[in-house]
Amino acid sequence: MNEELLNLYTEWTPKFKETVSKFPNENLHGPFLTSPGSLYQKQKTKLFVIGQESFKWHTQVDHPQVQMREYENFIRSNESKSSPYWNIISKIEKFLGNERFSCLTTNINKFDVNGIRPNGIHLEVISKLDKILIDEIHITKPDVCIFFTGPEFDYRIESIFNGIEFVEIPGFSVGQVCLLKHPELPKHTYRSYHPNKLRFSKLEPDFLEVLEKLLLKYS
Repeated sequence: MNEELLNLYTEWTPKFKETVSKFPNENLHGPFLTSPGSLYQKQKTKLFVIGQESFKWHTQVDHPQVQMREYENFIRSNESKSSPYWNIISKIEKFLGNERFSCLTTNINKFDVNGIRPNGIHLEVISKLDKILIDEIHITKPDVCIFFTGPEFDYRIESIFNGIEFVEIPGFSVGQVCLLKHPELPKHTYRSYHPNKLRFSKLEPDFLEVLEKLLLKYS
């Protein structure tokens, strides 16, 4: 699995380099490249979480294996693991019966720009990397995907997965929580707010409750 991902990222490396080269006077951090370790691969229910972007990620654009190793080091560390993002992931892993921090994560934006979300021309260029996500999912074969991207990223999801459906879940608006239906995605794929907003909006308990019921068959 890791070798397949390394091959994939190696194929994309010229595009990563081209992306960075377009902005020589700015700090593009990344690319954010995932790397499933043995812990992910041995889980009965493989969980893949897709976020928005990293914050000042390690940058060696010529060396995908280094970027993957950086991901592995981060997952093994306790850095930022007390954040709402990782807190909610831990709760999901618990009711799936998975080991803690055994999930796989990635981001739709493979780069941040000066530590913030890309916008304008930066977004136009970086979004050309989006379709790499399809191959990441093919290779890692998750049973459950959760997009913590919020509705503001829905147009990006639509451009990646042509013809995707955003299906309402009773008790929530589609903007808050929805089921994503597409042949390239697992049957259990959901999109919700970023965990920071879920907590701020006081929707986290309700989201976790309905998600646990939807995933009950895996418990």
